[in-house]
Amino acid sequence: MLPPYNRVIEFSLSAMPHWRDADAVDLAQHVFFHKLPKGANDRQALYDFVAKLHEPMLDRSRPLWAVQVIDGLGGDLGSGRFALYQKMHHAYADGVTMAR
Repeated sequence: MLPPYNRVIEFSLSAMPHWRDADAVDLAQHVFFHKLPKGANDRQALYDFVAKLHEPMLDRSRPLWAVQVIDGLGGDLGSGRFALYQKMHHAYADGVTMAR
């Protein structure tokens, strides 16, 4: 895994926080699959679901990112579609860095 996706933030009482490379990155802890139930899979249901995914803090013992694959979209979104939601700590990168 390449930077910044392999980096973990380290905190210390004697130094400023700094990045270190993780020994390993387990993708099962970063990439998740969800399926919205039929009848509750329109645009508003997707927005509500993503809002709940956004609430918890990322686990600081691991690299600070997650990708959510959300299947089962329907309703006003049309059937056979899916959504991707990526959550990344703002300390990883700004918009210019991610565009590179």
